[in-house]
Amino acid sequence: MRRKAKRRSATIRENQCEEKLSGGFGVDVPPVSAHVKIYFLQKGLTEPEAEAFFIAFNAVDWKTGSGKPIRNWKVLASDWIFDSIQRKKLRRRQSLFQ
Repeated sequence: MRRKAKRRSATIRENQCEEKLSGGFGVDVPPVSAHVKIYFLQKGLTEPEAEAFFIAFNAVDWKTGSGKPIRNWKVLASDWIFDSIQRKKLRRRQSLFQ
């Protein structure tokens, strides 16, 4: 005997679509400033770093250096975070030898 798949009601599907359109913490570009701050705090950075990231990419209208629109701001944020951590490590190493 075969099991029948449960059917979702139309209202559930409509609610899910509304949630996707309402912003959320997805990869929508441009992101909400508060979402960027939360993401940076989750990754262990400070709010000023998040604001610097948001301002920097807002200034270039969320486009790459070649003018193509950015599709996923979290990829850029993770690169920014990595670079920030590397700069902090470099400053720490340099301060030990001065």
